[in-house]
Amino acid sequence: MSPVADLAIRILRRSRLHLGRGLTDAQIVEIQAAYGFTFNRDHADVLRQVTPVGWVDWFGDEQAVRDSLA
Repeated sequence: MSPVADLAIRILRRSRLHLGRGLTDAQIVEIQAAYGFTFNRDHADVLRQVTPVGWVDWFGDEQAVRDSLA
């Protein structure tokens, strides 16, 4: 894991955010293909460990995901 991702995860864990489970490599690939972009390394490393609840729901309504990315 990158140092930036490690720091981000430590900050998220100290925050009051509820953290959900991380994504698998296959899920990250699926999301990138579905939405036509590539996560940078740090972002992908964070997402493999935790997914903050209330942020983008990658497997929710496709239009809601697209709206949140716009």
